[in-house]
Amino acid sequence: MKPFKTWKIFSEDHQTLSCSANRLIDQTLPHSARQLIDIKNRIQQYGRIYLVTLTALFFLKLFYRNADSTDLKWLLAPTAWWVRVLSGISFKNIPHIGYVNHDLRFIIARSCSGFQFMLITAAALIFSFLHRIVPEKRISSGLTFMLGGFGISYLLTILVNGLRIIVSIELPMLLEGWGVWEPGGAGDSLLHTLIGTVVYFSSLLIIYQLADRVTLRISRTAHCHPDAGFVPGLLRPACWYFFFVLGIPLLNRASGSESGQFRDYAALVSFVCAVILMLAAFPNIIKRCHASLASLLIKRRHAS
Repeated sequence: MKPFKTWKIFSEDHQTLSCSANRLIDQTLPHSARQLIDIKNRIQQYGRIYLVTLTALFFLKLFYRNADSTDLKWLLAPTAWWVRVLSGISFKNIPHIGYVNHDLRFIIARSCSGFQFMLITAAALIFSFLHRIVPEKRISSGLTFMLGGFGISYLLTILVNGLRIIVSIELPMLLEGWGVWEPGGAGDSLLHTLIGTVVYFSSLLIIYQLADRVTLRISRTAHCHPDAGFVPGLLRPACWYFFFVLGIPLLNRASGSESGQFRDYAALVSFVCAVILMLAAFPNIIKRCHASLASLLIKRRHAS
């Protein structure tokens, strides 16, 4: 037998034994202990990639703080194009201001770039699914996955932000036509925040669910990795969303004069996200209740 084939068979057997050992550990240890071991192993195996990702997120956030619409043209221009493709609404680029439609009095400015959503999506994808796709301690593969995560997040941001902008244009006009909305009042900011939160947060949950299914299918055919964690299911992307949308601004405004306005903003965002999470979890709750009820009925039949 050739040495290469011998080593290949050995590595496959070793991988099988490692997976079996992981299953044995999962069966014998308490759930909290498995979580701690899993987190410790992931940090040891992928810590350098996590550190590079955090550094990239930090510098991108720093760049955004001092950027204007011209600096973000690489994000605003394709977004304006996507809005025009979907709705036929065209925008004109005005340097340092953004993409403007004078008839609708609408500006796709720096704050409408979706930059923050891009960072949230990238963080949720990379930190949640790196361990499923990348073999242990392969730096080059990890960096490739990280760059791919940022690239996919960029494309998804253009897609989602274009939809959000269209809703932000059409919904106020629709409400005004029904006579239930007066544009130009104090409620404009409230409606804008409501639309942004619903579209961005719902899209993040959908993206996470799709990525979870795809990476889980790939990981089952590639290599075995336990997938425990302190934060279950859809709460993982929700934590990243709250960290970027509320956590970082809270640290910046803790001693500022806008703390009252931020509290109102945080309360609205938290309420909307909580409602969306409950709606997303409702089908699973129904399934579990149905399964528990069916199991209870079967036990009663056997007992009788």
